[in-house]
Formats: sequence, C-alpha cells, structure tokens
Amino acid sequence: MMQGKEIYAFSKPFEMPFKVANVLFIWSDKYCFIQPPVEIEKEINSLGLKNINVTESINSCNKNAKKVCFTSDLDNCDVFVNPSQKLVRKKGKLPVFYESSLVYGAIFAEPDVYECQVKRLMKRTSELALLYNAKSEGIAARADGCSSDLQGDLTSLASISGQTNKSEELRGIYFLGESLRNKNNKITTCKLWGE
Repeated sequence: MMQGKEIYAFSKPFEMPFKVANVLFIWSDKYCFIQPPVEIEKEINSLGLKNINVTESINSCNKNAKKVCFTSDLDNCDVFVNPSQKLVRKKGKLPVFYESSLVYGAIFAEPDVYECQVKRLMKRTSELALLYNAKSEGIAARADGCSSDLQGDLTSLASISGQTNKSEELRGIYFLGESLRNKNNKITTCKLWGE
C-alpha cells in the first residue's frame, strides 16, 4: 500500500536485448540522490522530477528525504547504489541487483517486491526469446539460413531467464542479451528485432 499527498511516476523501456516491457516506477517519498552517475542525473533533470533532489553533498539534502548515495556507503544514507557492481543496498536489507533502467525500481521498491518484479520480467523475457527463436526458424527456412546464428543464443536466453529466481542472476542474462544484440545488429537483411 502506498500513501501520500502526491504520487510520482514515470516509465522506461526495459530491454534484454529486445524490448521486454515498459516498466512503470511509482513512489511518493522525497529522495535525495548524492553524486549519481551523469546519465542518471541527466535523466532526473530531463524528467523534471520535483521530489528527487540531485546534490554533491549529503548535507544539502532535505532532512525528510531518503538519502541515496552513489559513491560511498555513508552511515546516514538510507540507500547505497554501487554502479560498478550494479547493486542497491538498503539499511537492514539484503542487496538487490539491477541492469539498465531497473536501477530506479531497485531504489524505490521494497527488496521483496523488486525481486518478484524481476522474476516476472525474466519470465516475460523467456517467452519473448522463444517467440523470436520461432521467428528465426521461419526466416532461416525461407532466406537461406539468415538469422539462424541467433537460435542457439535465443534458446539459452529463454532457458536461463525462465529459471531466474534472484536479481543477482541478471548480470549473466544481460551479457547473453548483449551478445544477441550484437549478432542481430550485424545481420543486414533479416534482423529479428529493431533497435
């Protein structure tokens, strides 16, 4: 249950490597992001999110805001984000892991809710990989084997993502997805999905 006088929301596409879903982020608390990566700061500013303050120092944060630290795990941070390890840790909770746009879900959501949503997204990724694999087989039969190089990786992606139970498994799935993205981009006449 979420309560507040104002509720904020925005959505971002989630791709692994093809578009899986538009993920909707909803929250009501005030946040203070301390030294976020440039791309996150630009995104927050471009979206005009009034309840997220971006600052260089924790001392500049509103006392009622949840403090999200990106560079060091200070004692007075409510949330610590480690961009190099792609993990988010909240006080007293086990860390969760993210890839791409899921960083916002990892920051805003309770860890158990976030883990459940990651599992749901991975099941969807698995089903879409199976559909793209069937599409690849159809194209390969008609176009002299075009796109058949992707079939093994799509089968692997479907299998691995379909069995995902924890967000810490995202890293391996992400790398497999990037490999698939590169292979699909190299195909000139019969790409399975567009960029």
